[in-house]
This record gives sequence, structure tokens and C-alpha cells, in this order.
Amino acid sequence: MAKSLLGAVDGDSGTGIPTVPPAPPPPDPRIATPTPVEWQTQSDLDAPARPESSEDVLVGLELDELSPPRSLWKKLKRNLLFWRQTPDWIQVSVFAPPVVTPGQSVKLTVYLHTPEAAASVRTLSRAIYHDAELIGTGLVSCEVTRKTELAAHLSVANAGVARSMIPCVWHGQPHRLAFSVHVPWESPEGPAPCVMSIGVENVRIGKIEFWLHVLPRKA
Repeated sequence: MAKSLLGAVDGDSGTGIPTVPPAPPPPDPRIATPTPVEWQTQSDLDAPARPESSEDVLVGLELDELSPPRSLWKKLKRNLLFWRQTPDWIQVSVFAPPVVTPGQSVKLTVYLHTPEAAASVRTLSRAIYHDAELIGTGLVSCEVTRKTELAAHLSVANAGVARSMIPCVWHGQPHRLAFSVHVPWESPEGPAPCVMSIGVENVRIGKIEFWLHVLPRKA
């Protein structure tokens, strides 16, 4: 009885020799074959690259590489849209003597120009009228295309203007308008309010307010 129990524990089937479990079958080589890996040898790396054809080069280029430079686009656009007029921002600068004596007439000069030409306009005004100073400036409310007909109107309190409205045509270059202002003897001393208006087809697109300083009347 004891021998039977010992044989059962040792795996003896009755012969006294322990039984060995059978080995698992070998894996199927068709299933265990790894996925092939493509390797590059040193000779492959040292080999000269295959020259690309023109078709490959065009396919590899990006859209912005095929587009012409920006400067060329601007020139192309300017040539294609030659019939359209170029719009400009117009700056209005008013020059006059710093003080006005009652009973005399003074020259009030108005320049229509682009903001980039402000320094040149000031130099030109001083060259024409040595005692003229910048007493008012401002931009119009919208861009103006070239060859547009403009009208400049000047109104001065307690003074008379020989020609209050002067027409002009905008060509993109500084334009000078001269107004003759007469200050009567009865004008009160102190700052006299003035308004310079710029219009297009009876529509005001610019308004510049400034003052003329009137001196006291001499006895």
C-alpha cells in the first residue's frame, strides 16, 4: 500500500521509473518567420543619388515656390490694372503769418499733399513766404483718386476773403492754393476762428479749423 502511494506521488506507473511529460511540438516556421527589414549598406549610402527628372522636380515644388516674387506680382498687377486710378490720402496744410494787423491784407496759403511730403511742403512754403508759419493741418476723411476735381473753401470770422472757393484737380503731387484775406479796421483783437473745407462734388470730405491772431488796433 505504501509503495503504491509513493509511486503515485513520484509519477510511477508501477514500473518504478518516473514518467517525463512529452516536449511541445516545434513552432511552424511559416508562422514564426519575422517581418523582413530593409537595411542600407555603406555602399548604398555612398552611391550617387539618381538624378531627378523635370517632372519629379515640379511635383516636389510647393505652390509658393512656383509663384513669382512679390515685387513681380506688384508690377504685374499695376500693368493689368492700369485703367484704375491710384487713391491717396490727402493732407491739408495751412500757412499764414503768425499775427495780422487790422486794416491790412495777408496771404494765406493752403497745400494739398500726401503725408509723406509734409516736410517738403513746409520747406517750400518758407521759401515763398518767409514770415509764413504752419497754423493748421489735417487729413481728409477718405482716400481720393487721382484726376479727381476738388474744391477748397475758406471762411474767416471778422475778415473778408477775396476768393473764398478755389477749384483744383488732384494729381498726386503737392498743390498750392493762395487766398487773400483782408482784415478790416473794425476787427476785434485776438484769435479769429477760420475753417478750411475740402469738398468733392458738393460733399465735404475734409474740415480743418485754425485761428488768425489779430493784433490790437493802432491809435
